[in-house]
This record gives sequence, structure tokens and C-alpha cells, in this order.
Amino acid sequence: MQLFGVLVLAFALTVSPQALPAATKYRSCEAMLRDYPAGVARDMKAARRAVANGMQKPKVSRAVYEANKGGLDRDDDGVTCEQTA
Repeated sequence: MQLFGVLVLAFALTVSPQALPAATKYRSCEAMLRDYPAGVARDMKAARRAVANGMQKPKVSRAVYEANKGGLDRDDDGVTCEQTA
């Protein structure tokens, strides 16, 4: 049984993790809304706040939000391209 554990550990250490693909940077809200029809929130808190303010529930993805916040989160509320419900 110990040999099995050693083999599993050895295999895990030799397999290199694949790099995650970079989040897509969108040129406009029109482009982002094709993939994320309700926009993208940086976290659940921002998504809940958007819904409480009458918006559709956005997709939560910190990576996508961070890649696009500069040009697409104009009101700096933690949600890009939010859409009214």
C-alpha cells in the first residue's frame, strides 16, 4: 500500500500543470454580451448588489472581470456590461 502512495506522489510531481488560458479581453460591451448576456461580476458580492439594483444576474468570474474592467465597468461597481432585468 505504501508503494502505491509513493508511485502516485511521484507521478503527481512529474506531471506539469497546464497553464490556464488567459481571459478574453473584449473591445466593447456588445462583444462581451454575446458570450455573457448579463455581464460579468468580479465576485458574488458585486453580483448580488447588481441584482438588488434591478439588474440581471451576471456571470461571476474574477479573471474575465479583471481583463475587462478598465473599459467596460464604467461606473466601477464591480460588474461589467450589466443589463437591466
